[in-house]
Amino acid sequence: MTPAGAPIARDSFITEAGVDIDVASYARLGISYSGQFASKAYEHAVKGSVSIRF
Repeated sequence: MTPAGAPIARDSFITEAGVDIDVASYARLGISYSGQFASKAYEHAVKGSVSIRF
């Protein structure tokens, strides 16, 4: 069996950023971004979250 797939990018730049906002004393919304940039490849991801405390 031979594995196949995209080769791993070399000399890439990776970044992540996110923010959480309290919308009430018991609730929080969050959003984050992560990305990887290389000469012949790129990857992006955006994630959202909702947190409710009780």
